[in-house]
Amino acid sequence: MTRLRIAKLLFVVTQIVYLPLGWFVVFRFPAFTDGWTLFDVRIFGYSFDTGAQILAALTPASVILYTDRIRPLDTAIPVLLAATIIAFAWAWSARGGKVVLPVVVTGFAVTTAALDFWENTQILALITGASAPTQALITAVSGTTMLKFSSLACSLIVLALIYSRRRKAG
Repeated sequence: MTRLRIAKLLFVVTQIVYLPLGWFVVFRFPAFTDGWTLFDVRIFGYSFDTGAQILAALTPASVILYTDRIRPLDTAIPVLLAATIIAFAWAWSARGGKVVLPVVVTGFAVTTAALDFWENTQILALITGASAPTQALITAVSGTTMLKFSSLACSLIVLALIYSRRRKAG
């Protein structure tokens, strides 16, 4: 199987996992929390007050939805997304022989996944009540959310650069 076919297969598997995750995050979770969205989809972060309001809006049904449906899918997604991005970076750069840009993409993709895992662990602790919702913790998790999305954006920008160079090379 070629590198490009592996990348395409990973893309399909990632989308299959994203579909139910998106459904739960976009439609189901807000239905149980007076319209509040999850912490980790807030690209620009959130304040302590917003974090506290989200936690106050949690219902037993929203906690179960998060722990039983969202959390398992959101544990698989960082790995699948990183693997997909990395696979495309290496598949598209195979022609040119230069490895600097795929290594950069790999670094950003792995960093994104690591940030996502840490963020998910802290969000689980907040949602289940295992950690007190202090200003320091909510600020740290919000910062991690923004860093995660920044790292993801960087990996996608470099990936687009690899693809454009490949297209120009013919």
